[in-house]
Amino acid sequence: MAGSGRHFRKFLRSVLVLGITVVLVFTGIVFGTLEYRAGQELEVLKARERARVQLTSWLLTQAFDHAASDVQAFVRMPSTLAYNQSRSPEDRQLLTQDFGVQLAQKPTYSQLRFIGIDGSEKVRLDRLFGRVLVTPERQLQSKAGRYYFTDSRSLSDGELYVSPLDLNVENGVVDAPYLPTVRFAVPLTDQPSGRRGLVVLNVGGELLLDTFRFSMTTQHQAFLLNSEGYILHGPDRGRAWGFMFGLPPAFASDYPEAWAQVQASDSGELLTEDGLFLYETVYPLERIAALPAVDAGTATADSYFWKTVTFVPRKQSGFWGGLVRNLRIEKGIRYSMCTRRMNPSVRFFWR
Repeated sequence: MAGSGRHFRKFLRSVLVLGITVVLVFTGIVFGTLEYRAGQELEVLKARERARVQLTSWLLTQAFDHAASDVQAFVRMPSTLAYNQSRSPEDRQLLTQDFGVQLAQKPTYSQLRFIGIDGSEKVRLDRLFGRVLVTPERQLQSKAGRYYFTDSRSLSDGELYVSPLDLNVENGVVDAPYLPTVRFAVPLTDQPSGRRGLVVLNVGGELLLDTFRFSMTTQHQAFLLNSEGYILHGPDRGRAWGFMFGLPPAFASDYPEAWAQVQASDSGELLTEDGLFLYETVYPLERIAALPAVDAGTATADSYFWKTVTFVPRKQSGFWGGLVRNLRIEKGIRYSMCTRRMNPSVRFFWR
């Protein structure tokens, strides 16, 4: 009986060793499969987001290219040259008519103006609710204190100024509802008289942001950021446009670790305690940098950029948890993964 007991214990140990070996091998296979599946899903996500960003970048640069070409053409129109020389009521009326025709044909443009070298608006037309409206002379404003006027006034004839994307301001107050705007300006000089002026074209920024929103439609959060980490468009509209009100940059403040890397390189991905960030850089002026000059405020064409960021929060169970649930693994292993999901040992999700 004693020998029989020893044989049974030896057999039991062999069975336990074999069982533990099988469990370890099975666990290794499961984790290897999980890592492979997670890697596949990440690559698909990255490829999809990059395709969206490339489409967004192309659409935005197209819009900037067209606006740059148009404002240079408006400066060379006979009615523009005639009014800059004479400043007569008759030539002003002809310029107003020509500006109205151009604005009516271009629904992406929200405003077209001729501004004198002293900053006073001379001719102004606005596109509102599909109609082109001419501003009466008594309602014309001085823009002498606005940054885009002071920046573009110093350029030479034919040089192009492009403002940052910001909110429209009238009589010193931000318009409500918000009207996102990019301004294209070109100065001109009448040589015989020495009179100078600027043609200023406002491109409706909401259409640019719609382009971003529709092309970046995704189940994950998408941000469009300026070069300082301010949100131009994001999941929470209340966090956008902070620079217009003296607030700190929202994205840079909310995700400082991510912003440090996003700011430092053109593209990439980053996993932080907040989640996964995929980012690319959009250069809206890259197609018009060959024009006589491009002055984006105090920046150059290369330093005028936006950042597109796709953010997958760790708490977004549809992505993080789905990777595990789809494998239908054993209850014990599911429990192990669940209890260790925040541990660095499972960082292979994003390798």
